[in-house]
Amino acid sequence: MDANKASSTAYTVMQGLLWASNHPHYAPLVDADIRQSIRTFLSASPEGRRRIQQVEGVISTRMLRVFEKLLAPGISVHYALRKKFFLSNVEKLIASGARQVVNIGAGFDLLAWNLHKKYPDVKFVEIDHPSTSQEKVAIINTVSTPGANLSFLAFDLSEEGLYAALSSQNIIEPNISTVFICEGVFMYLDEGSVINTFKDIQKFDPKAAFLFTALAPFESSENNSTWLLRTYLHLKKEPIDWCIEPSAIEAFLTGISFTCDAILDDEKAYMEYLSRPPETALHKGEFMVAATSNI
Repeated sequence: MDANKASSTAYTVMQGLLWASNHPHYAPLVDADIRQSIRTFLSASPEGRRRIQQVEGVISTRMLRVFEKLLAPGISVHYALRKKFFLSNVEKLIASGARQVVNIGAGFDLLAWNLHKKYPDVKFVEIDHPSTSQEKVAIINTVSTPGANLSFLAFDLSEEGLYAALSSQNIIEPNISTVFICEGVFMYLDEGSVINTFKDIQKFDPKAAFLFTALAPFESSENNSTWLLRTYLHLKKEPIDWCIEPSAIEAFLTGISFTCDAILDDEKAYMEYLSRPPETALHKGEFMVAATSNI
């Protein structure tokens, strides 16, 4: 990743969500307030406005669809399903008593932004690479002032672990019911950094809930991404590193003292959130996991 530029993937995810929110089949996955937040956020920067124009232009939209099929078929719908998974589970956990939500590698995700005013007694913390975090904060500050219960930390987690990042700021309290989120991040880290993230979470809350995504290997039958995607991400300086088969995730979690509560691929998520079979081919590769620390 370019140390001086926000992640290109961060913009791509928001662009995919905007497209899904405009599509009659997938619009129910993106709540109206979230759709408006996406548009407001993207409209506040030159790159964001360019992404909106691409989604809403007739020719550019068709080109984006072709580009998606060549790289990662169904990825835009996947982004919408992924966001729905995190939003619904975070709200369930807050309803069950969670009072801290930590988003690791938040990118341009707007979950904390949309929820921190709805839940003023819950503390929301976002952590991301300095280049992405600083650009996000700058954009947000042009739109509105964050509440006191929303904080942003700029840290490179590939160089500094999660525990070091959170401990240095004293923003969250240990042993308070906490939800940790790590969406679309682990694939860019090495296995050691992934395992250390789980261990760091347990240092703060031995019973923490952890919602994350993982990526099946490119050569797996559970991944329909093409070799062009690997090349594209390499050129964007966002190469893939850690991958794991969905069938192996439960054993992986057991080995680091976590309980696997749920695993959702896009097919399962589609049926859960839309209650109907998909109209087109869905993404295969990244899957969603809900887990709980059991030390």
